[in-house]
Amino acid sequence: MKKATMILLLNASLLMLVAIIAAAVYAAPVFTYSLLGICLLSLLYILTEKWTTHNAAEFENRFWTSIACLLAYNCVFTKDSPVKFPADQPVLGWTVVIVFTYLAHIYDRHLRRVVLSRIPKIRRIESAEFPSEHRANAKHKLGELRRLLNSIDLRWMSSTFQVRARVVPFVVPRH
Repeated sequence: MKKATMILLLNASLLMLVAIIAAAVYAAPVFTYSLLGICLLSLLYILTEKWTTHNAAEFENRFWTSIACLLAYNCVFTKDSPVKFPADQPVLGWTVVIVFTYLAHIYDRHLRRVVLSRIPKIRRIESAEFPSEHRANAKHKLGELRRLLNSIDLRWMSSTFQVRARVVPFVVPRH
């Protein structure tokens, strides 16, 4: 494709996007501006990759969970939302917001686990053959590591909400 054709296609796409946003603002201004604010907040978060808010996967999970909550709240409770729930059923609306937020939270954690559990394809070297007792020992240790990992990383609950009992030694003061 020629450079001029690509530029024309890009300009036409941007013009169409502006027209869609203008029509959305005309039809539902509060809802559209809220969506644009959520998009802007997400873009700013993505552009600040080097900040401390990206230091841990849990921080990122909390951010995307919060964005999902804002999006669900905007869709359910904004007065000019196309999917607004009736005002006489706030419990149903809050249930939808909480369920949507939790599903986004779990999905983000699932994606992180998929990335971390990928096994690299390492070419096997002939001289690296181990006796069967070493392989059995390695499999046992791998099973133990998975068991320990599963005990601290619950699949359905974030570590944010897990309460761990801390053992504090009690020392009796001597007089």
